[in-house]
Amino acid sequence: MLDALGALCLSGDADIIVKKALVIFMLLSVLLVAGGRWYQRSRPSEQDVVQKVFGSKQVFDAFLASQTATAQRLHWHRQQGESSVKLRSYDHDSPVIVPPARIQEIQALLRHSASYVWRSSKSCIVDYGVLLTFSSGQRTVRVALCFKCNWLGIFDGGDDNAESVSTEDDFDPVRKQPVTIIKSIFPTDAEIQALK
Repeated sequence: MLDALGALCLSGDADIIVKKALVIFMLLSVLLVAGGRWYQRSRPSEQDVVQKVFGSKQVFDAFLASQTATAQRLHWHRQQGESSVKLRSYDHDSPVIVPPARIQEIQALLRHSASYVWRSSKSCIVDYGVLLTFSSGQRTVRVALCFKCNWLGIFDGGDDNAESVSTEDDFDPVRKQPVTIIKSIFPTDAEIQALK
């Protein structure tokens, strides 16, 4: 009799344990699904690149539609009161034509959210070294690259007094690719060739 009563108690405990395990399993499942949805929404997308890097869909589309581009070396003249984020603060070397294959590589790189560090904070002072000018119909999009900080600035149009359409964007994850591309465009520039 005592054995039968003990077995009943144990089976009751087993039911409670199974029920608790099921509740815990269901709660964990709900948390995993909710976490996955949050991650998908918080992960940067092409829309983030359009808005946060290029400032608008029009600028982004003009950049991607460009079939011609030039590259220029920039040299910050560091005059007192001149901001390094404006292109008027730089001496511009003569433009060099960028080969179509290199244009496509740059467009492919800069369109992907994985090319950028999001929510980055650096204490660098931007010092653009190269300016890429993309032409598409009536619109010009310029991309200034700083290889000291791995920052880029996007400029809508040809006005050297214009502000970048966004804050400096950090291209740390893909630094090697732009360096390789720029080295191929400026094969005799010692400063460019020294970039790692």
